[in-house]
Amino acid sequence: CLLHEAQQEGCGPVPWSGPLRPSFIAVGEAPGPEEAKAGAPFVGRAGKLLRSMMGAAGVDVGDVGFANVVSCYPSKSDGGFRAPSVAETTACRDNLMAQLELAQTQWVLLVGAIALHSFRSDLTITDTHGHVFVWLEKYVVMPILHPSYILRRGSHYLKKETVADLTAWAQMIADGDDPLAHLDETCVKCTQPMLHYDRDGVGYCAKHWERWKGQWMKERDRAKEVIEQLSWT
Repeated sequence: CLLHEAQQEGCGPVPWSGPLRPSFIAVGEAPGPEEAKAGAPFVGRAGKLLRSMMGAAGVDVGDVGFANVVSCYPSKSDGGFRAPSVAETTACRDNLMAQLELAQTQWVLLVGAIALHSFRSDLTITDTHGHVFVWLEKYVVMPILHPSYILRRGSHYLKKETVADLTAWAQMIADGDDPLAHLDETCVKCTQPMLHYDRDGVGYCAKHWERWKGQWMKERDRAKEVIEQLSWT
């Protein structure tokens, strides 16, 4: 992996953290400089905000697993943080799937757009945050806004909205709800009535179904192939 080879001295892959059997896994995009030095995810400013919002939503943070789409710090030439590329997230896909399988939880919280796109590249975080879908008929997934985005915007409203998303998420897990009962009645891309659900339970109107129905199938098949190859499943 080129991202791993580019790591600065003293910084290596950042493994997922949390209990061996967490209530759910929160998946971010990548370790930042603080995470790379500490060897643990979500310990920087954005991570502290995420944990604070979870606490405000009634989540027991000690029962949450934290991971990232890529396990190594993606840095620019000047050493600053940058978003991981598609090639880098693809290279680390097997590693992410192994961590999800090892955690043995069906509940996966996707923190930010990069995490969402590693599961469904056809969806946007603004359209789908707080909405539930079922990935590979196995994982119950909900995207939320990334705390770094909330910090950049300095928006109390976005923070409040994310706490509301997390509150609904925590309640659904606590009640052991059927995720199919939480699927949307309108198109994920617009406000038109939903006419088609794809195999993940993502709803589309007729117009957007024709445009998006096939984009995610290769990603889905690849992820299933990885899961089947893991020795402990």
